[in-house]
Amino acid sequence: MSGEGANSVKTRDVLDLLGFEEDWTAMADELPAYAVDLGNIKFTVARQTNRFLRPVFTVSGVAADRRKVKMISSELPLQVESYEQGVALLAHAIGADYEPEQPAEWLEQGRRWQHLLPWEREKAAYAARPACGFAREWFRVAGKRLRVLAEAAHPSDITTFSFDGQVLKIDAAGEILAMPAAGAAWDGMFAVSLCDLRALPKRLTFDPVSVEVWEGRLSIARLSLPLVNPDTGETRG
Repeated sequence: MSGEGANSVKTRDVLDLLGFEEDWTAMADELPAYAVDLGNIKFTVARQTNRFLRPVFTVSGVAADRRKVKMISSELPLQVESYEQGVALLAHAIGADYEPEQPAEWLEQGRRWQHLLPWEREKAAYAARPACGFAREWFRVAGKRLRVLAEAAHPSDITTFSFDGQVLKIDAAGEILAMPAAGAAWDGMFAVSLCDLRALPKRLTFDPVSVEVWEGRLSIARLSLPLVNPDTGETRG
């Protein structure tokens, strides 16, 4: 995890803005470290080298309540994407199950900003990916026709997929196949090489059949294909 970028913020700057007490006696590669005492939550943030020989800020300490105790052990990158993300990472290191004996506004804010954590954003992006599902009976007809077209296709021929929230439209080098499908409407269309559809499975044991787009690939009936530029037919980088 790294926040390096044109608009990134140094994690140390975030820690300074939070007003944490400086600790000049801690074991650290670069001083000061920071000591935080919220009563039942105590931890130190120090710049150190992790087991992968990468410089990070380690977060180590203890959080407790009447029923349980948790060892705090986490890492922060040297840079984060924003002040808010840095605070969210600190709050995540402590966890959501412990309320501090001494009020800490930054902890409350960090818990509200959990959606800014890189993995939470990734989960949200995946949930919002272009996807739809349609009945297996429709695929038996469409899949058979697509395989025939793919066998006769020129290497430059492409197939586009689009979905308006009700109908999945497949344009295979000018031949249109359409079928009812369920899901959220897509913002645009996505293209793959028509020749690649030769590998479509002939038999399916699952229903419904899904079409999904994620990380530069389109998956249909569990066949994953690289997206191509609809104008040039070249694989997208």
